[in-house]
Amino acid sequence: MGRSTFTTLMLLVPFLTSSCHSATDVTQGTSLPAPEGLFASAVVCSQYTCGLTFSFNAVEFAESYLIYYNSSNDTSTASPLAAGQFSPIGWSYDHAKPFGGAAYYFWVRAYDGKNYGRWSTSISSVLY
Repeated sequence: MGRSTFTTLMLLVPFLTSSCHSATDVTQGTSLPAPEGLFASAVVCSQYTCGLTFSFNAVEFAESYLIYYNSSNDTSTASPLAAGQFSPIGWSYDHAKPFGGAAYYFWVRAYDGKNYGRWSTSISSVLY
């Protein structure tokens, strides 16, 4: 009887140990989540430059972030725009080459030094 109790405990110990990992241990091995709360605010244009400042909520384990853009709401053809380690990330462009009032879509992704995380939801802005 004492022997079957010992065997039962041996089977339960690994199960209990493996289920006691914190959420942090589990998330570290998976893809980074999408940054939330992406927001762009316009930088006042001067005679020569215009720009946007992007802000978003930080992602745990992210080392840096990359902002993408596209003229359509499609991440598969999006191009990198700006990068930074922390929010907000600023981007400016030469005002002498205006975008003509076209709408553009923007996304942000987190990077952990090895892998890029999921795409944020898109936001759009008209660029002049």
